[in-house]
Amino acid sequence: MTEEVYTKICNRCKKEKNVDEFSASSFTPDKKQYQCKQCKYEYYLIAKEKKGYSALIPEGMKTCRACGKEKPFSEYYRRSTKNGFESECKECCNLRNIDWSRKNKLSRKEHRKKWESKNPLNRQQRNSTRRARRKRLTVGKIDFSMILQRDNGHCYLCGKPIDPRDLHFDHVVPLSKGGEHSNDNLRPSHALCNMKKGDKLLSDLIGKSLILG
Repeated sequence: MTEEVYTKICNRCKKEKNVDEFSASSFTPDKKQYQCKQCKYEYYLIAKEKKGYSALIPEGMKTCRACGKEKPFSEYYRRSTKNGFESECKECCNLRNIDWSRKNKLSRKEHRKKWESKNPLNRQQRNSTRRARRKRLTVGKIDFSMILQRDNGHCYLCGKPIDPRDLHFDHVVPLSKGGEHSNDNLRPSHALCNMKKGDKLLSDLIGKSLILG
């Protein structure tokens, strides 16, 4: 029994290649990037040269500060240092980052919660933008402060003032129905009003009590 081989056409070189020749992506239907690895690398080289940097990995060896082993430059991450590379090899950097994450797991969560409580608008903007990009929908420039000021801090569903602790921003035309993630399609609402509306259109809710408070 022969194993089925999956292929994909690169939208840059227009060649049909094995899917293994494409890097992973969480934003495409097939979970693979639109351009093959070779085209992505060539584009990277051109972009670096335009900025005056040498994207080519130099020959020779470099001693890792952490493990003391001499390794080629390809075993080091790029960084804006004199030689353009980290002082520790990739393996040591990864181990150090994993160890730090394990030791500071609680403090990272506390820091995130503290930041979210102080920046509720930024938190909502980040989360809603991420949702829109995952659905590959139109994402415009968002200014939640302007939206709140534009609508005078009132819920567009029930018409009542909104307490900052109960503030949500709802897509008038839901993302699931092709709505844009833009200032024009976002309105402030109460958390409960937003959850009651769900992914329905306003035309589906006319006369229903759940929008009247």
